[in-house]
Amino acid sequence: MWSAAVIAGCCVWIASAQNALTIENVRPTFGSPGPDRAGALQVYPGDTLFISFALKGLQTNNQGQGKVRLEVEATDAAGTRVFRQDSGESTFLNALGGDSFHTNVRLDMGPKTAPGKYKVKVIATDLTSKANATRESDIEILPPGFAIVKVTAGIDQNLTSSASVFGVGQALYLGFTVVGYQNEVATKHPNLRLEMKVKEGGVVLSGASQTGEVNATQVEKVPQGSSTVPGRFILPLNKVGKFTVEVTATDLVTQKVAGPISFTFDVVSPK
Repeated sequence: MWSAAVIAGCCVWIASAQNALTIENVRPTFGSPGPDRAGALQVYPGDTLFISFALKGLQTNNQGQGKVRLEVEATDAAGTRVFRQDSGESTFLNALGGDSFHTNVRLDMGPKTAPGKYKVKVIATDLTSKANATRESDIEILPPGFAIVKVTAGIDQNLTSSASVFGVGQALYLGFTVVGYQNEVATKHPNLRLEMKVKEGGVVLSGASQTGEVNATQVEKVPQGSSTVPGRFILPLNKVGKFTVEVTATDLVTQKVAGPISFTFDVVSPK
């Protein structure tokens, strides 16, 4: 089952260019404007998919305001439409100038989403010029299994905002959810080991890497019989550079390993 697509990011930069409307730099991301989601676009049930992109050629009035509509629809391998969502009218403001409107669509995959290959189509309409543009992405919903989903590179401890570029002195709040594990028969609790590795230039930074465990001793965090486990790591950022995070989960009941899920981010110097 596909749940509502959430249209986000409407208070960012917008162009007053008069060119034809285009959708550019289409890419899956972990959150928006989060880091790129590398590799084949394969998603487990229970995951959240962000498709980020830039709209170019939107028209604005003398105050730098305009209106846009985003629609998203998904079709299965047989070409049957299984989902459609219309954002309705959204107003944007050309606050900082420039020629791009960066936004995204968000798709929440329910736990009963049917496995298979799908096409996701994004349709953008400039409600001032009536111009429209369309882009398609191929995705695959995998069968339910032991997996890490809902990965977020947060800039705050509540994970309300994500980023791919951070400043020295900030922290990266890595959030995720583990699904598809097997609870212990005796305790009816999971027994998981979670690990975050941080790499620079392919070399693991041992001081930044972290591990954690979730088991029957943490009843207050994970109720008996729970089918999902939240994970969280906090990474203080004390130097400039390009880094890669890899997160894995091990089910100590079945010895299965989920991941690694990885992404790259930049740390820059404050001016």
